[in-house]
Amino acid sequence: MFEALLALHAQVKSSSQALSGSTEALLAEKAELTEFVEALRARLKFFDEYELAATQFAAAAAAPDSTDLMPLLKKLDECIAYVAANPQYADAVAYATKFRQLQSRTLGLVRGRVQTVLRQATQVVQTAVAEVAAGAAAGGATGQSGLPTATRSASGPLPAGRVLVLPEGTEVSLLYVRFRAAAEPLLKG
Repeated sequence: MFEALLALHAQVKSSSQALSGSTEALLAEKAELTEFVEALRARLKFFDEYELAATQFAAAAAAPDSTDLMPLLKKLDECIAYVAANPQYADAVAYATKFRQLQSRTLGLVRGRVQTVLRQATQVVQTAVAEVAAGAAAGGATGQSGLPTATRSASGPLPAGRVLVLPEGTEVSLLYVRFRAAAEPLLKG
């Protein structure tokens, strides 16, 4: 009986060691597979970004004052660069085309918004200039705000002591446009 118990004990011990060994092997295999999946997911992340970027574009296109366009363009640039660097992936060419199309649509939206802002700034300035001209023609030197105003005439600078008064946002916009125009050659060079 004692020998049977020892034999049974040895059998349980070997079974538990075999189970422990197979468990450790399975855990090691799981860790390798998890690492492989994470590496694969990191590679495919850029391909998955297309759906997310298309959704972000649709949301940004619907909201007139959205600030999501510049981060979206940056993300699209990263995705285009990744897909171009890895043409060996299946559908890499198709995704590169999709990313470029979305980038083009996003740039078109940015261009449209910039044009709208410039048109609005131009309209505000033209209105202020027309108001000043009307005030000068009537002999007054004040605009709607009651502040002294004047404009540059086509023949020369402002008359002495006269200042063109623009709304604060417009003045800042004009200064920024002048700054960008002056800085553009330095940024490209």
